[in-house]
Amino acid sequence: MQNRAAELELANKEKPSYSIPHDLRAPLRTIHGFSRILLKDCTAQLTPEAQRYLQLV
Repeated sequence: MQNRAAELELANKEKPSYSIPHDLRAPLRTIHGFSRILLKDCTAQLTPEAQRYLQLV
């Protein structure tokens, strides 16, 4: 397990920093899309607090 952690740490150090934001773009776009769907289709079932949280996403 320590060997795997060391390998991951080394790989992260070697990875160019510009690729990290690019790698996160697709998952964040997916989260945003699903939050918009929930707001559009389920607003009546959501508490005002839940609606606010989804708007923040």
